[in-house]
Amino acid sequence: MLNSEHLSTVRTEKVEEIHLLEISHFPHHPFKIKVDEEMLEMAESVDQYGVLVPGLVRPKGEGGYEMISGHRRKKASELAGVSSMPCIVREMEDSNLQSEKIAPSEKAFAFKVKLDAIKYKLEDLPKKCVPSWERKTVT
Repeated sequence: MLNSEHLSTVRTEKVEEIHLLEISHFPHHPFKIKVDEEMLEMAESVDQYGVLVPGLVRPKGEGGYEMISGHRRKKASELAGVSSMPCIVREMEDSNLQSEKIAPSEKAFAFKVKLDAIKYKLEDLPKKCVPSWERKTVT
């Protein structure tokens, strides 16, 4: 339930068309942007339909904007030869940004889970390669 105090802090945001040269990358963006087949397909889509989902930027003190979300859409726009893209402009402090900082132990656990899944699939592979009528049951 919304109270009157909460309603007074609700922002009115609008989507603005911003020139790509005015948008700089967020320095703590956790993912690399690859120009691969998927990116080229995205660029074709942007060329044909435009950017369908706006990016999220915040104003920089010295002018211009910093990309918070939408790095791939921006790159696809550049590849498509588009000069601007739709963005939501939002005032944000660094403490509001949700950057993904994964501890080495979390990465190790994720790799272990992935390795276990691969091993499980490999153990099951011979069963899938032999027709069911030729499979022998082990008792």
